[in-house]
Amino acid sequence: VARSMTAFTALPARLLLAAAVLFFCLALPAMADDAANIALFQSRYQAMHEAFQSRDRATMQAIFAEGFVSIDLNDQRMTAQQGIERILAAPKANGKDGATEVLSVVVSGDTAKVVQRYRTTGTKTSSDGRSHAMEMMARSTDTWIAADGVWRLQETRTDEMEMKADGIQIFRKMRDEN
Repeated sequence: VARSMTAFTALPARLLLAAAVLFFCLALPAMADDAANIALFQSRYQAMHEAFQSRDRATMQAIFAEGFVSIDLNDQRMTAQQGIERILAAPKANGKDGATEVLSVVVSGDTAKVVQRYRTTGTKTSSDGRSHAMEMMARSTDTWIAADGVWRLQETRTDEMEMKADGIQIFRKMRDEN
């Protein structure tokens, strides 16, 4: 009886070992692809940030796919041209620092779904002359399409936005999916 129990308990251990080996053989290349895709899109967001900071209209236009649309939390839509005009008309953001972090990427053929979070910080002087630390975070789901070997942004859909003043949340809204 002891011998058959040992063989019986060894079987699940062997299956578990085989499953672990199979998992690592299949998952490690996928994780490497994920890391490469995250790095690729991280560089595209960095290029977009630099184009916005330098106010380079041609570079900004080259980032967007034809028919690009930005959809905010209120389902208001903005085209690439409208967004570029808004950036060019706005005063330069002195004393502000912003960065995008790519959270996930799923590539299917020539389309990629990217979930990213943009954070910016800065200071604002209130009417009483006091300076306040400000922070804004927006999480979005973006669709990128590849054309001629270049990934271009086709759609950005804001899913969440939060603002803080001196570390205290003053605004937070999430997309209502109903």
